Amino acid sequence: MLGCRSTLDAPWMWAGWVLCALGGYLMVRRTVGVTLRHHAAPLREATMRAMTKALPLIIVAAALVGGGIGLLGPYAFGSFTILAFPIALAGMLGTVAAGTALVRHRICPTVDSPAG
Repeated sequence: MLGCRSTLDAPWMWAGWVLCALGGYLMVRRTVGVTLRHHAAPLREATMRAMTKALPLIIVAAALVGGGIGLLGPYAFGSFTILAFPIALAGMLGTVAAGTALVRHRICPTVDSPAG
């Protein structure tokens, strides 16, 4: 292996994961709050409380989606393995968007539902 070793025992990698997870949590929470404030959404505080509780699970799900696509990329895309990276990013963003929309729909279903 020419002196290569797994980086799972490197403390800087674990610190990076923690910083990325914390940064993602704070950025998604702030973005949802600003968006709700911009649209003058009803039940903003209830939505933010529910988002604060659900966001760690949403971030873990997004990481699992991205990691799964990254691991299965060579099998799914064959010689186009390079496509796994942008698809994994899109999958992670989609997971966070779907999770936040689900939380919003659970908190305020009558406001989000179309009239009809």
